[in-house]
Amino acid sequence: MGYSTEHLITVRQVAKDRFEIIDDIYDESEILGDSFISDDRDCRNGLEVSNLRNQLTSGVNSNIAYKVNAVIDYADSWVVHEYSPIMQNYNYYNLTTYGYYSADCANFVSQCMRAGGMNWDYGSGKNNNSWDGTQWWFDVNPNPNYENYNVSPPPWRFVSQFVEYWNNQGYVSVAATSSSVFPGNPVYVSNHVGICVGYNSSGTPIINAHNRDVYHVPYTMIGTTQKNTIQITTNNTMINVPSNATVIVPTSVNQTTSLKHISAGENHFYRFTISVSDYYTFESEYYSNTPFDTKAYLYKDSQSSNGQTLYMYEVAKNDDGGTGLNFKIRTYLTAGKYYLRVCAFAPTASGYYYLNYMRG
Repeated sequence: MGYSTEHLITVRQVAKDRFEIIDDIYDESEILGDSFISDDRDCRNGLEVSNLRNQLTSGVNSNIAYKVNAVIDYADSWVVHEYSPIMQNYNYYNLTTYGYYSADCANFVSQCMRAGGMNWDYGSGKNNNSWDGTQWWFDVNPNPNYENYNVSPPPWRFVSQFVEYWNNQGYVSVAATSSSVFPGNPVYVSNHVGICVGYNSSGTPIINAHNRDVYHVPYTMIGTTQKNTIQITTNNTMINVPSNATVIVPTSVNQTTSLKHISAGENHFYRFTISVSDYYTFESEYYSNTPFDTKAYLYKDSQSSNGQTLYMYEVAKNDDGGTGLNFKIRTYLTAGKYYLRVCAFAPTASGYYYLNYMRG
C-alpha cells in the first residue's frame, strides 16, 4: 500500500542461543499520525533466535501448548517432600491412574509431562514393545489387567528411549546449566531423569525425581555425570521467579496490594521475612466484583532433609478457601523467610486480583 514500518529493537542475551526483547520502538505516524513505543511486557517471553522451534517435526507432541503450572502441581503432589535415601512407599505414587516400577524415574517424569498437556502417541500402531522412540503412552485401563511393565512402551519408562522419543518430536537436548534448564523441562543423565519445577531464591533451577525420591533440590543433584536437559520450553514460561519477588511486610493490620493482573501461565511471587512466630493470613480479593479463580502456594525459603537442603519448601496451599473463588491461607509460621506464589487456577485463564495479608 506504499507504507512501511521500521523497528528499532533492543535485545539482551539471556542464554547462549536465546535473546530477550528489551525495547521495540517504531513509527507509524504515516498511518496513525502518532509514534508508538511498545510495552516490553508484550515481549517478555523472549525472541528465540536459535531456530529450535523451526526444527520441530509434525509429531503428535510437537508445538504443544505446554502448561508448566500443571506440571509443577503434579510433580509436587506425587513425590515425598524430602531428600530420600530410598524409594518411597505407595503413598507417594499415583497408583489410581498409573503403575509402579522398581525404577520409576522416567515413568514419573512422563506422568508430569502428560499432566502438562502432552498427548498419548501410539505411533503407527499401539505396540508396548516399541523400542524405536516413536510411541509414548500409558494404558490406564488395560484389558485384561496385565502387569505394569506391559501397559506402556519403553519411551514412557526407560531414560534412553524417553530422550530419543522427545528428540524425535523435535525437542533439542542441550547441556544442563542454570540458563538452559527451565520449569517443565526434563533434566537427565544416562540412567536417571527428573523434572524442573521452578527456581530457588538464588535463581538456580530445582527438580523433583523418583528413585531416589527428591523434592526441590538443585538440578545439579540429578547425577554425577554430564547433565542434559530437553528443551520442551526454551524460556521461563512462569515469567517471574522468587529472586524478583515483591517484598511485603505482614503486620497486625490487614494490608492490601495494588491491583494485580496475572496472565495465563504466569506466577506472582511475594517475599516476606518474619521474626514473630504467629498465625499469618493471605487471601485474594476480586477486582470490581469480577470473579477470578486464584490459587496460592506458601513456601519456606529452605528446609533441611537427611543432610541436604530443599528449597521453596511448601508449607501450605489453597484454591477456594476464601470468598467465592478466592484462595485463603491462614497458617502458623515460625521465624524465617517465606514466599507466596499466586497463579490462576485454570492454566489458560487470566484476570485481576488484590492480595490481602496480615499477621493474625
